Amino acid sequence: MGPKSNGTHIDGGHVYGVDHTMSMQMLSSGLGIQNMVLEGADGPQLEIRKAGSKFEGRVFSAQGNENVKGIVMGAIGDPAAGCIVNATIENCYSGALDVTTMPAGACTTSRSTRHPALPSSETCRSTRSRA
Repeated sequence: MGPKSNGTHIDGGHVYGVDHTMSMQMLSSGLGIQNMVLEGADGPQLEIRKAGSKFEGRVFSAQGNENVKGIVMGAIGDPAAGCIVNATIENCYSGALDVTTMPAGACTTSRSTRHPALPSSETCRSTRSRA
C-alpha cells in the first residue's frame, strides 16, 4: 500500500508468493488491514512505516524459507507511532517483530506470546522500552 493510500481499509485477503521481497508494505498513515494472511516473501512479511495504522491477521514464512522476519515497524524518521498489531506470527526465525530501526526513545513494545512448552493458560510477557 503506497505512500498515497492514507486511510484505506481492507477486510480480508491472502498474499502468497515465493518470489517477492515483502508480502505487504504499509507506507501510509491510518491504514486498516483486517483478516489478512501474509506468507512466502523472501524478506519481512510485513513492513509498517507510518503512524496510526492497524494490522490484524496471520503472518508466517513459507516452508523452507523460515529465516525471515515477521513484521518490521518503523525506520529512522518514520517511527510508526500509534500502530496496533494483533497478529499470529509463525516460523519467522529472524524475529517475529523488529522495531530495532527506531530511534532511541521512540517506541515502547509490549509483547505477549505463548511458548509451546507452557500450558495454554500460561503466557510469557515482556515489556521493553527503547530509551
